[in-house]
Amino acid sequence: MKSGAAHLNDSFIERVEERTSDSWESQCAALAYTDTELGRLFHAMPGAGLWLVILCADHGDAFGEDGHHGHGIAHPCVWSVPYAEALMRAK
Repeated sequence: MKSGAAHLNDSFIERVEERTSDSWESQCAALAYTDTELGRLFHAMPGAGLWLVILCADHGDAFGEDGHHGHGIAHPCVWSVPYAEALMRAK
């Protein structure tokens, strides 16, 4: 069993990690895809009042910093969790 955060299905994640190589580019592609879908989510919000929208991850990732890769390590780039918040008025 690997160290780090517990996942709901570690065996599935380990099989996927064996077949794929995560990279800065793959993370950017995933973020770009998610960004294209956020408009649909925000459009579906009920139209009354303000909404506090929070976007965050559960951890950062190392992409070669100090020779490290992944997130099962104790390193500042893993401890730095991407986060954004905004007040939005639904339309």
